[in-house]
Amino acid sequence: MGSNQYDINARILRVSAATLRELAGLMDQSSPKKIQAIKRLRSETGCGLKEAKQAIEKKFQSSYGHAS
Repeated sequence: MGSNQYDINARILRVSAATLRELAGLMDQSSPKKIQAIKRLRSETGCGLKEAKQAIEKKFQSSYGHAS
């Protein structure tokens, strides 16, 4: 799976490289902007709120202190 894809429940959400950089920027700050990242992912992919939230959490889990 490429670095600009999210795999949630066997569905792959594809985003452009520019969007992936934007999401990383939103989540790589001292206070991550998770809601803005979710909104951006939804606007790019057309996925639902729950799906976008899960994708952001899975991709950027260490960015907001939920590292496994």
